[in-house]
Amino acid sequence: MIYLGIDPGKLGGVVALDIEGNALVAHTTPLDDSGDYNLREMFGILEDLTVGFGNDEPTAGLEVLRPFSGGGVKDGREKARRAAPKTIFEMGRGRGLWQMALAACGIPCMDVEPKAWRRSMILPIGSRKESKPEITRLALLRWPQLCYEIGDRSESGVADAACIADYVRRECAITERQRL
Repeated sequence: MIYLGIDPGKLGGVVALDIEGNALVAHTTPLDDSGDYNLREMFGILEDLTVGFGNDEPTAGLEVLRPFSGGGVKDGREKARRAAPKTIFEMGRGRGLWQMALAACGIPCMDVEPKAWRRSMILPIGSRKESKPEITRLALLRWPQLCYEIGDRSESGVADAACIADYVRRECAITERQRL
């Protein structure tokens, strides 16, 4: 089995792990010259994964996006932070394009909540700004071969995608054990 993790943002990425959790392939989200999503390249990445690994059927995890990042705490009061409408639109558009590419390649996909994969990696569920560098550090420790794709960016969606792929891998293993 091949497990894919996809962070659908423009700064996102896709990572493929094998059944033992070793990173096989990593890509940043393909963008065209104008900075827009490149659907042809998105499809090409997924198509290469389905062909390139022979009989290993891929299963994907696509991060679920929410317009609210949750309750922050300010002055002892909880406060919901809302993303800008343009950001919400772009996040949904990227997710939809990845869903379309996955469907065209016949790759089954599960929705993955950010809180679920972060908890499974024993990461804080706090604000995105605070946890992103920690996620990147964790991903580089677990998958050092991804350092080229992640680079020195603490905002790497490739790091998120690797963690999402690992979450999918472990969830599929649990499901398989329960079936037996």
